[in-house]
Parts: sequence; structure tokens; C-alpha cells
Amino acid sequence: MSASQRWVICVVILLCTKANVPPVVSVSTDVPPVAGDTEKILATCTAANSKPAAEVSWSLGALNDSVREQTNETVDSEGRYTVKSSLIGVASKDLNQKKVQCLVTHPGLKEKLEQDYTLNIHYPPQVATIISAGDQGEFLCEADANPEPTNFTWSRHFPVKEPLSSGVDGNKLIVQVTPDSNSLYYCVISNQHGEAVCSLSVHVTPPTESWTAWTLLILVLVAAVCGVLIWKFYLHKITIKWSASSYARPRDSCIS
Repeated sequence: MSASQRWVICVVILLCTKANVPPVVSVSTDVPPVAGDTEKILATCTAANSKPAAEVSWSLGALNDSVREQTNETVDSEGRYTVKSSLIGVASKDLNQKKVQCLVTHPGLKEKLEQDYTLNIHYPPQVATIISAGDQGEFLCEADANPEPTNFTWSRHFPVKEPLSSGVDGNKLIVQVTPDSNSLYYCVISNQHGEAVCSLSVHVTPPTESWTAWTLLILVLVAAVCGVLIWKFYLHKITIKWSASSYARPRDSCIS
């Protein structure tokens, strides 16, 4: 093989090597989609700066009927291709945390590249609840939201006029176990997308009323037990008298 032939082969190999430039692959969203009624970009898979253009597709599993794909291809002045495939659909709370997979095929890759992605759908607080914190008089305000709620406002009025400050620690409310605390309490939970409200009714019975109720109950029970005992004693006495009379009459008739 001559020197010129070797030079041609090297040039061909170099050109082929340059022609197959594998893509840089990423999956993301420019802005997290917010739950609503209109279609939005849920995720975008990008295969950038490749030669030639890569093939990009999605593995959607159970979401095949919920979303559609939209692909866009561009090429720069140096002949490098960027392919973007976006998932389009109506953003909803049900789609949040669903798993999808971007699939990229290219001659410069040894095998098909699989990029996992978890959908991140934002939505305002929903299903707000107030639960007991375990200790007497302590309550927690909670809600399902994405991102997590950033603000909790406690009040005895709704709409909120005067937020409570005493006994409030974020989503925790500490209520003094006294009749003065008897009221309806409201918790307003919010993030950047909206708010939700829930309520808690607190009723503390004064100790005197409680003891009076127990005393009356005990007296009623004692009276009932005494009544039963007296009734049984009276019944037993009547039975004894009747038995004595029954045995006495035949004996009297025999004597006569």
C-alpha cells in the first residue's frame, strides 16, 4: 500500500469519525406545568449537538392515551443537530410523579439510550385537614400540595381578620385546655398557586360540670342497685310468707 493510499484511508476514517458525533441528552421542563384545563409542555427530551440527527421517542406506559409527542429539529452552522421531543398534555394532579422514559437512538451510541424522568406537576393545596399532634391541645394543619405549602394562617374567623399569634408555630396550633379556648378555629394553607381552608371545633368542659355529671351518674347507679336489692328482698319475703301459709293450712284441718 502506497503512502497516498494510506493517506486517503486516514482521511476517510477521520471523516467517518467526525460524521458520527453522539448527542448530549437531557430531560427537563423550562417551567414546571401547573394543573389546569389547558394543554401544556409536561417534559422535553433534548438530544443536542449530534451528527447526524438523533432519533428521539418516548416510552409512556399507561400515559399513552393522556399525552402526545411533539418533535422539533434544528441544525447549526457547523452541521450539528439538536432534536427536541416534548410531551404535551393537560396538566393534572393525577399526572404528578408519573414515570416516563426518553429513548434516543444514534449511530454514535453503542445502544439505545434510555433516560428516566418523573413528571413534576404543580398544584395548589387540596384536601386540607387538621389532625391531633398527640399531645393534649396540640393540632397540625396539613394539605396535599406541590410544591409543599409555604404559609399557614390560624384564626378564629374566616375570612381571616385577625390571625392568631399565640400558640401558633407554623402548621401547629397549641390550644390551652380551658373553657376560654372554646371556639371554631380555621387554618388557611397556601403555596404560590392557591390556598385551601379547614376548620376545627374545640369544646372544653369545665371540671365542675364534669364532676357533677359523674356524681349524678354514680347516684343514679347506686339508686338503681338499691332498688333492685329492695325489690328482691321484698319478693323473697312474700315467697317465704306464702310458703309458710301453704304448709300451715293442711295441718290445721287435720287437727279439726
